[in-house]
Amino acid sequence: MYGKILKTIRKNKGLTQQKIADILDVTRSNISKIEAGEHSLSETDRKKIEADLKINFDDYSMDEYNLKLKENAEKLKIAPKVLNEILSVAIKDPELLSYAVKAIKGDKEARERFIKLTE
Repeated sequence: MYGKILKTIRKNKGLTQQKIADILDVTRSNISKIEAGEHSLSETDRKKIEADLKINFDDYSMDEYNLKLKENAEKLKIAPKVLNEILSVAIKDPELLSYAVKAIKGDKEARERFIKLTE
């Protein structure tokens, strides 16, 4: 879950995978696998990194989310705030999410169904 964020933090701080491995007392290969999404970063290890580097993973995850939201909103020609509101409602229900995605892509019937289900 935190692999991409770990990689972003490491690169932003100019650190090597070996430095992160040393913090966690694991192999560099293990860090590589975490960053690639092949292994998970435990909550304990996440906290060790946060304490050692004086950072907060949540700050990076929101930045990444907001950046992707902005990029996707621009592609869809929709305001980021509107897209965020749609996703925050739709994420609670797979059926709503399906209609939201179709509506964003221009499906008028799906848009009407989405609006009706969220009223």
